[in-house]
Amino acid sequence: MTVKDFGQYHAFENALRESAQGGNLREQPELHLSVQPKSFNQTTLLGRTAKITHAPTAEQIAQGIAETQTVAYWQGLKVKSQAMTIDVGTVITPDPGPRGSARPSARPYVLLQYGADGNMQNVVQFDAGTGRRATVIGNYISVSIGMDPPLTGQPSAVMTWGGSIAAFAAASVAPLFRSVYCDDLAAGVRTGFLHVPLRADTFWTPAPTQSFGPGVFTGIITIDFFDFGGNPVGRWTWDFSAAAPPPGAWPVPPDAFLFTVLSSVNHTFLRVPFQLSL
Repeated sequence: MTVKDFGQYHAFENALRESAQGGNLREQPELHLSVQPKSFNQTTLLGRTAKITHAPTAEQIAQGIAETQTVAYWQGLKVKSQAMTIDVGTVITPDPGPRGSARPSARPYVLLQYGADGNMQNVVQFDAGTGRRATVIGNYISVSIGMDPPLTGQPSAVMTWGGSIAAFAAASVAPLFRSVYCDDLAAGVRTGFLHVPLRADTFWTPAPTQSFGPGVFTGIITIDFFDFGGNPVGRWTWDFSAAAPPPGAWPVPPDAFLFTVLSSVNHTFLRVPFQLSL
């Protein structure tokens, strides 16, 4: 509600009082109060559903399935910013298929772009999971849903997602994460440079597929961080020889833009979850 809205409200009160005193209540001024921006118009996309998959075939593209699709968009006035909330979620529960078959792999993510006036550089990706909500500030916002490459050897799932935006703050207390996947990681072979996700603040214990601990096998995972020019700025090591380390979070070095992962054992699948400051 703006100052102008309050002014209209008080004008309505005064008119109502004067009409009541004069005995004429038949015609009253219409009052409409809303938090909706005046810039919500025909070009605004408040929300829709979309089908996504990684690397869609020509047939899938003809059916409207894409790797990334925009589900909400708004360009506001250049004179002010405000809180905007996005909400995304899957609308159809996936069917994993029969055991032993080539089960589809789904790694959906949200691509969020927002900013104000000349600053359109706020771009962030985060894991979509089964649904997420976030609140940002600006007069421009674009929400897209995309699909990361599937687990090695598995087909990419086709998923239907929905997304919407609202012109008020309704932030979720649940943190947002962006996972970096390291599939088919060979023992003793360090990955190439991987990008630290934008707006990453902390990272959590790497999550492998294998079971660690006594009587299974030993394993050590090392993550090295590097600055913009590739200079080392930090190292973290987890030793799974005795037991799996408890989940924990560690700060991303403030000058880190890149990182590598090294493991002493093979990994079919390993992810590094980064928590975002959003």
